[in-house]
Amino acid sequence: MPHAPDPSPDHPQKPPTIAVIPAAGRAQRMGTLPCSKEVLPVGIDAESRQVVTLIDLLIKQLQRAEIDHVSLSVAPHKTDIEPYLLARWPKLQLDSIHLESPSALHSVAAAIQVFDHTNVALGFPDIHLPVHNAFGPLLDMLDNPSEPADIVLGLFGTDHPNSADMVAHHEGTNRVKHLAIKQPTISEEYQYFWATAAWTPTFSAFLVDYVRHQDAAASQPSNESVHVGHAIIAALKAGLECRSVLLSEDNALDAGTPARYQQLLQKLNTP
Repeated sequence: MPHAPDPSPDHPQKPPTIAVIPAAGRAQRMGTLPCSKEVLPVGIDAESRQVVTLIDLLIKQLQRAEIDHVSLSVAPHKTDIEPYLLARWPKLQLDSIHLESPSALHSVAAAIQVFDHTNVALGFPDIHLPVHNAFGPLLDMLDNPSEPADIVLGLFGTDHPNSADMVAHHEGTNRVKHLAIKQPTISEEYQYFWATAAWTPTFSAFLVDYVRHQDAAASQPSNESVHVGHAIIAALKAGLECRSVLLSEDNALDAGTPARYQQLLQKLNTP
């Protein structure tokens, strides 16, 4: 069973950080693919001349924040992701959880419940982040005693609020007030969506317990999607502290459809 190392004796107040990458979905919006969506090519690295894939972009972001321990939730039929990561990133500490997951929320819960006393950085392998370091500022805020937080969200612009978790704040602060999941339009209150997150063991325990109770309460299977945002909303109602960092007003691009994947290819490969 994977086990994160105990906090350093020299810094007992700061837990280690693992990255959670949910990759157990079926990518049905993409149609038939020659490989898992996460390892679709998006370009060529200018220095190494190696092919760059969607998940490589996320791994690079994590490494810039000095995160080299990844917990990957992956569906059993996606047999190409782990070998690719181990070959492409030999220094990466990779733990994998194999499951058929009904939602990204279940994938995240499965990936974190085997770790204790560990901060978590959550990244989605099909979202391109238009900043150099999308996780460092979140971890810095998580470690800031003057602004205590159980959860920190990284905010970006979007032109697809109907497929995003839009974030509202308490006026004049970085304290998150509420999330609007898949709202039809951008409003004055909901201008940005979260595409990255970091949180403490407190929220990890809450999220795992939330999923357990949701599953137990479900009298019959539901076609309604369950999102990580639902757990964050529940945490806010329970009194957990959630803050945010506006990382970029530029759009973070979800490459989960053929049209948006093509848009990302054009963005990354246009001089």
